[in-house]
Amino acid sequence: MQFRKKAAVCALVVLGLCGSAAMAGDDKDGKKDEEKRFTDPNKVIIVSKDHRSFKLRVKSNPTTGYSWVLIDDYNHELIEPKEQKFHHPDKDMPGAPGYQEWKFKVDSDAFEVPLLTHVTLQYIRPWVVARDSRKMTFTILTVDKKDDVMKGKDDKKDKKD
Repeated sequence: MQFRKKAAVCALVVLGLCGSAAMAGDDKDGKKDEEKRFTDPNKVIIVSKDHRSFKLRVKSNPTTGYSWVLIDDYNHELIEPKEQKFHHPDKDMPGAPGYQEWKFKVDSDAFEVPLLTHVTLQYIRPWVVARDSRKMTFTILTVDKKDDVMKGKDDKKDKKD
């Protein structure tokens, strides 16, 4: 009987935590949770002709001396870095990580045909030569219209159902 009570209490606590997390839409700054998500290097970033820019958001903690730098292996003729800035954490806790946001613009020539390219960031301490430091490579796909790509994705989903 005692075990059932503990299990029930644990289940309620877990449900309560999940419910409060699901309900959290805006924070005190009015930013949506979606805006704070980090960019997943395992997912393709689709850039369309009518919206030629994209952002990368990566977790960062400059108090450790580390920061993300752009590796010079991207196509300079098609991708132009526009801005990089650090966003401090919401909570004012010493040593808490924030995130770096990188903004890029894609040249109009990149949309003549669908194009797959990459952008790589490396997490380094600028004064240390590190050969094994953390890297993240992001895959960028340029398309004429984003709807065409998403339509194909929805068609595949419909066939499975």
